[in-house]
Amino acid sequence: MAKATTKQMGVPLSRRAFAGLPSTVDAASRSFEIVITTETPVRIWVPDPRINNPEVEDCGYIEVDEVLVVAGMDFSRVHKMPLLDNHDTYSGLRAQIGRVDNVRIDGPTVVGTAVLSNKDAHLLADIQEGFFGQISAGYCHLESELIERADDVPLLRVARWQLHEASLVPVGADPNAFVRGQRTFPKPKTTVRALETNPKEKKPMELEELVTAAEDALAAVVAAEDGDASDEVVARAKRLREFTDAEAAKDEDQARGKRADDPVGEETDEEKKEVEEVRSLARSYGKLKEINDLRKLGTRSAELKVVMRGFISAGATITAADVKPSTHKRGAAVIDTTKIYARANSTFKGRK
Repeated sequence: MAKATTKQMGVPLSRRAFAGLPSTVDAASRSFEIVITTETPVRIWVPDPRINNPEVEDCGYIEVDEVLVVAGMDFSRVHKMPLLDNHDTYSGLRAQIGRVDNVRIDGPTVVGTAVLSNKDAHLLADIQEGFFGQISAGYCHLESELIERADDVPLLRVARWQLHEASLVPVGADPNAFVRGQRTFPKPKTTVRALETNPKEKKPMELEELVTAAEDALAAVVAAEDGDASDEVVARAKRLREFTDAEAAKDEDQARGKRADDPVGEETDEEKKEVEEVRSLARSYGKLKEINDLRKLGTRSAELKVVMRGFISAGATITAADVKPSTHKRGAAVIDTTKIYARANSTFKGRK
């Protein structure tokens, strides 16, 4: 029987190097300040995040420009974070040459204070003279976004990531120093923003947007008339402004004529019904004249309701003179008992 094998899923620890001399060296504490990483794009190779099922689909590596968003760094593992010799995690304690304290964000960079161990204190003199001046970070992605680009490799924007260690490295400018060993970590959550091959049709501007844009453009034309434009352009601008002024005057004349013909303006059937209801109520309270006067001034049904409520709140009462008596006359009831008995007798006779 074949021995069962377990396939480990995940991604290896990533490496990113930063070249630069330590800013300060303190011999007494065997410490020096380091820049661990920045938001500078670094070209690396990563497993293709567009592959959803690597057990079935071919999962190759693709080249990307990686950007570590400094604000998205996970600090959960930075307490007494190890300072390693060239990312060596397989040589036991000998590979750790110190620790990194006070890991913090400083603008667009992640910095810290490296402290050498007693056994490796001899390195301090070389560091002070500029040797071993390159720092490399070991980290893993937690959440990232792959942004495809038309004329370049995709951009991998790592929104959340976890820092594990920092290393002194002899050559830290290797852009492909990504896979270093077999240790794996949970696969990060990566979204893919695909390149739009068929851009969506531009949505036409709404009328309000068109009017606003036209007004802004006309204002800019008026403001620029005194500029250094040619006589032909100035004449075109003048004709445009004159045309706009003429159209505005025409619209105002039409509006003025409409207000003279119909002071109320166009109303819906529902509004007209509400006006008649207000008039009926106003007649009962002796306020019909006031409502009619307001109506002539163009007052709409909603405003008439408010006015009528004001009348009632002010103490207006129903006036008897304005209530028309009913025109229906009810006659006296007359009961003809002769016909009732005759009809009953005929019914009994029919049953014999």
